[in-house]
Amino acid sequence: MQAIRHLQSEYLAKNEKRRVWITGFTGSAGTAVITVSKAALWTDGRYFQQAEQQLDCNWILMRMGESQIADLFCLLWIATRLRIQICVTF
Repeated sequence: MQAIRHLQSEYLAKNEKRRVWITGFTGSAGTAVITVSKAALWTDGRYFQQAEQQLDCNWILMRMGESQIADLFCLLWIATRLRIQICVTF
C-alpha cells in the first residue's frame, strides 16, 4: 500500500492517505504490506527514526537501502508468505 498521487502533486489529498490511516506512519516514502498474520512497512533511511516512533508493535519495519538485497526484499517477503494462486494488488 503506497501513497497514490493521482495528480502527481507533492501533497496528498485526504482520500489518498490510506497508508497513514492504516499504519500511523506519516512519512512521504514507504510501502505497507499486510498479510493475514504479518504487517510490514518498507521505507528508506530518511524515515527510519520516524517509522520506529509511529509504528506500533504490530508492524515490522523493513529498512530499505541497508543492503543490496533490501530493495527486492519486499517482493520476496510477500512471495514467501502467500499460498499458491493468491492475487496480489498494488
